[in-house]
Amino acid sequence: MLEKINVAEVKHIAEMAKAAREARDQMLDKIRGEDLVEIKPVKGEHNPGAGLGLDPLPTDHPVRVAFNEAISSLSTSARRELRALLSIGQGDYAAKDWEQAVAEASAARDEDTIAIIFDEADLHDFLMKALHELRLS
Repeated sequence: MLEKINVAEVKHIAEMAKAAREARDQMLDKIRGEDLVEIKPVKGEHNPGAGLGLDPLPTDHPVRVAFNEAISSLSTSARRELRALLSIGQGDYAAKDWEQAVAEASAARDEDTIAIIFDEADLHDFLMKALHELRLS
């Protein structure tokens, strides 16, 4: 199933994403939720920081730098598999549709794949869910 990235690498990326999310959340804890969004939605997501990705974390923050380097150091094919895992973890594909998820990830530009992976604040949770669904955890 995984050919270009192994489970240990996925878990390492997931842990780095978790650390980046925690650092981001520590920064956001100092900001009132009302200051992050103009209108509170009636339904759906009520966490105003959820759509921010890692943007509140300065680009030179050590955790963000390490996470960025880890993603950038992967081969294009490994990033595609990581994006396919993300898609499965998000529920866009079922585990049985692995090949289709990889095909969709392969059709995207690498820059877009990097941005999608890096900007997903819940990357850790989605990757771990995907590994579980694929029975790789």
